Amino acid sequence: MASDLMSLYWDLASLDPSARTKAAETLTTHLAQLQTHHTPTLPTLIKTEDDLNKACAPDVVYALKRLLRGLPSNRAGARQGFSVMLTELLRQLTFVPVSLTLSLLWKLTDTQGAKGQEERQIYFGRTFGLMSICQSGALKRSHTTASDIEEITSHLVKYAGSKAYLREIAFQVLVLVLEELESTQLSEAAIPSLISTVLKEGVTTPEDLWFAIVAQQHHKSAVDWEVLLPTWRNSKVLHPKNRTALVDILKEAYYTNPRVHSVWDAVMKVVLVEPRKKKTITFQDLWGGLDEPLFTSTHDRKFMGFALFQKLLPLLSPDDFPFIITPHFLRCLINNLAKKDNFLFKIAKQTATTLSQTASQKEGAALPLALQLVGKNGYKEFDVMTKTKTVELILGNLKVEEVQTYLKYLMKVFYDGGEGDVESEEASNEVAEEGKDAPNRRVRIARTWAIDQMMVLVRTGKVPKREDWVKEVAQFIAIQAFYHIHEADRALLKVPAVPVSTSMRDFAKERFFTLLGNLINLNLPDNKSGAGTTTSGRTWAAELHTFMRTMAKNKKVSLAIPLDEESHQAIKRGNDILEKIHKQEQKFFAAAAQNKEALAQSKAFELLFTHVLLQVYSEPADAVDVMEDLEKCFELFFEVKEKSGKKRKIGEDDEEPAPIEVLVDVLLSFLVKPSHLLRTLSQDVFKVFCSQLTKKAMDLIIEVLTTKGGVAGAQELFEADEDGDVEMADGDNDEDWEDEDAIEADNAANGHNQSHSDSEDDDDEDLDDDDEEGGEVDEEMRKKLFAALGDAALREGVDEGDDDDDEGLDDDQMEEFDAKLAEIFKQKKELKAAKKDAKQQVTHFKFRVLDLLDVFLRKASDSPLLLDLIPALLNLVRKTHRNADDKDIHPRVISLVTKSLCKAKEIPKPPAIEVDKVYETLEGVHEFVRSAPDVASSNAASRISLLCIRILEAGKEGGVDVKVENGAEKANGKQKKKQKKEEKEQSTSVAASGKSRVATIYAASLTDYVTRKATKVRPNLFTDLIGRYPEHAWELLEDLVDATSAEVNAKAYPLIATYQIMANLVKQNQKKETPERIVQLRAVAAKFVTNVVGTIRNALKGDDTGPRSLNKDRMKELLKAVAVVARRCKKSLENSEFVATFATPALKSMLKEVSESDRYKTAQSVGAAAKEVLKLLEA
Repeated sequence: MASDLMSLYWDLASLDPSARTKAAETLTTHLAQLQTHHTPTLPTLIKTEDDLNKACAPDVVYALKRLLRGLPSNRAGARQGFSVMLTELLRQLTFVPVSLTLSLLWKLTDTQGAKGQEERQIYFGRTFGLMSICQSGALKRSHTTASDIEEITSHLVKYAGSKAYLREIAFQVLVLVLEELESTQLSEAAIPSLISTVLKEGVTTPEDLWFAIVAQQHHKSAVDWEVLLPTWRNSKVLHPKNRTALVDILKEAYYTNPRVHSVWDAVMKVVLVEPRKKKTITFQDLWGGLDEPLFTSTHDRKFMGFALFQKLLPLLSPDDFPFIITPHFLRCLINNLAKKDNFLFKIAKQTATTLSQTASQKEGAALPLALQLVGKNGYKEFDVMTKTKTVELILGNLKVEEVQTYLKYLMKVFYDGGEGDVESEEASNEVAEEGKDAPNRRVRIARTWAIDQMMVLVRTGKVPKREDWVKEVAQFIAIQAFYHIHEADRALLKVPAVPVSTSMRDFAKERFFTLLGNLINLNLPDNKSGAGTTTSGRTWAAELHTFMRTMAKNKKVSLAIPLDEESHQAIKRGNDILEKIHKQEQKFFAAAAQNKEALAQSKAFELLFTHVLLQVYSEPADAVDVMEDLEKCFELFFEVKEKSGKKRKIGEDDEEPAPIEVLVDVLLSFLVKPSHLLRTLSQDVFKVFCSQLTKKAMDLIIEVLTTKGGVAGAQELFEADEDGDVEMADGDNDEDWEDEDAIEADNAANGHNQSHSDSEDDDDEDLDDDDEEGGEVDEEMRKKLFAALGDAALREGVDEGDDDDDEGLDDDQMEEFDAKLAEIFKQKKELKAAKKDAKQQVTHFKFRVLDLLDVFLRKASDSPLLLDLIPALLNLVRKTHRNADDKDIHPRVISLVTKSLCKAKEIPKPPAIEVDKVYETLEGVHEFVRSAPDVASSNAASRISLLCIRILEAGKEGGVDVKVENGAEKANGKQKKKQKKEEKEQSTSVAASGKSRVATIYAASLTDYVTRKATKVRPNLFTDLIGRYPEHAWELLEDLVDATSAEVNAKAYPLIATYQIMANLVKQNQKKETPERIVQLRAVAAKFVTNVVGTIRNALKGDDTGPRSLNKDRMKELLKAVAVVARRCKKSLENSEFVATFATPALKSMLKEVSESDRYKTAQSVGAAAKEVLKLLEA
């Protein structure tokens, strides 16, 4: 037999099922081919082993025997693989009788002398062999006899009776024999004997029951069942009268087996097919006797209960769900899902997954499952109690009609107050403790849950949305939030069984406005009007505002909290403005050329007014103030514009704020509140108006972000004066960049001394840490303690040294003192919690304001204000890094800079901005880089530097290379002359140096990098420039070479980094060589070689530990950089010129010394790099 064929037998034992299957297929095909080409010498049926050898090819005989012999093996997957292969082989060898196969099986798996584990494996092997014979179809062949069946049966009954571990698999084969013999010639002769032999002792075990069910299904009249089952009340085992006996046997199935017994497959096959027949027990009756023993017993039985539930639930119809999802099951499931360290948490989690999967895979299962989990016999807070999203996932599979049915149920729960619902054990305990308040609490829990479930339906993306039911949800919650219902008149209006409490109305208000936030982005299917609108094109806020106006005329309801006259007047004015807006929009639509910008602004104001009008019902005082600001803003944007016929010029009236500034102030006031609705609303409105932002409006946003964090910031932001005015910045750019003292403080903080000289922000940084550090108790605390001690404190001060008069406090005084002391520490704890909460409020407020900046950078990045924003953002980067209270803000600002600012699709271009201002901004960015507080800040500034160059390059493409005046900020005549004179002097200086202004700025940063000890410049500043704008980077070549000179005396790290930057530069665009670059290379080549020689000489003279020494790694990087530069020069310069410049004796000598140096010769990479450079020089 070929070796490759032999290897297939090893693959049959693989643990990988796919490998076993592939090996079996290959071996089957090969053996079939061998047998086809074999000429048997016996024409008739074979009976003995000798006949087998003559009738089959040698490899086939070997395969049959090897497979039979290998069945007892417990190596990896041998038994499974061998049995599958044996089945396929016997299926092909149709001429081999069962009697011969059985003879070989007994012979090759002899049990004589076997004990313990070996005997166990042999019995398993024999059972698997008998299973292969049955599965191969051999029992249906004409040469199979009744004695063969009896022989198989006797062995299997023997194994099942003597070895408990073989019982189920032995009966599995016996059931297979029953099924195989159906409709065969042996059916009448063999089956009665088979059934009588197997059920000789009656039906007393799960295996007996399994066999009996199958026998009655396939061979109902083969035997007299009343004789076989004398103790059963009915001869049909699954008859309703046999319920007690069935339950007792099925209990045994999970008492003795660690998994779901196969008997359940047979039971469910019959019970589910014939559920309505009077002669077959129903699932309800059967499960009713098993439920309590499974889920109220030991861990083992609960485990089996969950496993059985997972198996049965997908098989059941939705009508049967109430019978399997019982209170016992739910309580057990919830308890085991409550904590991850619970013993049965894993299988309970799998069971919860089965529930949601069944809802998605079974038609019509979602609603019944949901109602079982949260309905009358379920637990309304199922997801909360189990810390899962089981119910939410199930609801995602509802159909539209089922959603409406579920909504009706939720409304009924709200109006009825959850009467008769099951509560959790914890809830029941709380109810018992509350006594008289228990009914109210039960109602509150039920109503809270009902509204939350409605929110889940709207929020869950998989739930099919339709306008009618979404509108019904919104209107229902609005009614419960704002109205008393006096009389019922339709589905939404019903008088509650228990009056709706004030706290419940507050909860409904909160959910109402959360729902509005969800509806802003809601997309209805087939709705061409877009997100956040109904099919009629109106916003959801407008629809609900109309509904509220309708309800105001309904005599069957009244406002729960009546509005005062001022609020009514505000609503009236708001409605009037909405009418104006609608007329205005109609004009825009009717116009031949629609003004899309004006139309968008009009719709944005409509969105604002409708939301604020709805807020009047919840927070009248605040909403009325906002309404006044919006009215003023609307007039400035539209009415004044229409009357004047022209736009208001910037700077025309500095005393009166521009409309966009008023609007931004309103939007910021929205963001103060932690509301998803107001956050979404602010962003949507800001998207429309951000292109009109002014410097003062931008300052309003930046001022919020630069406010101190923590409690000090909360006092400044949230405890403003009554007018709510906010001081605005002067618009001076000098304040945007960090002052020199702050920069020095940052440098000191990041340097060797680690000093914190900037104490201004540190004073308020950790206001709640005075107790944690064990410091002195504050003065207020001391006063309270003295007040609590009273006379005792005074006596302690006066009679401190008097031991004779030490009466102390009596019991009553001590008890009073303890109570006062407890109150003092309680207040201290509450104060600490309040401080922490204030910090979080400031942080979250700043996050929401940063989102506005993100909108600006995505929608209006071509605004000239971008240049004003850059220094403000860098200043914010520095401040948030320095202040511990802003530690969460810092990475968000960095992300805003790198992902939104620097990746802006559109940028401002001259003449919209002054070119000189771009250069000033670039210089400021590099000043920041030289004192950057951390690596992330430095990287962000490097990208901003590239953005500034991008703006300058865009100006060049547009043909603008001179300073262009901005009409909003024109200087007077004298200032113009002064600026022109300064520009001329600067241009002359730049021209004399031969560099552009960009290169000059980068050169200054390079000098700082290699010469200043405390520099924060990083190499990526220059490598980023090389990658994006190599033409500017090439201007730095001479500066890079000069920076490596011995006179500069740079430290090792920046020195080697400079060489690497040079190597990076000369590698760029070698295919696009220009005469200018060749001239540049020629000009610096000799100096570069001189500097390299000096660098290597200094390294060889020094040791391996000094600040300017080169260790092995740095020497290797130096030599690699030299090789890159040499290779470029060799390609660009004439050969003679290259040899004269690079192949100097000094450089060759230094390279040889490096390769032979005691310090470097142990590093093979250094020697190899040196040899590579020498090879370049000699070639």
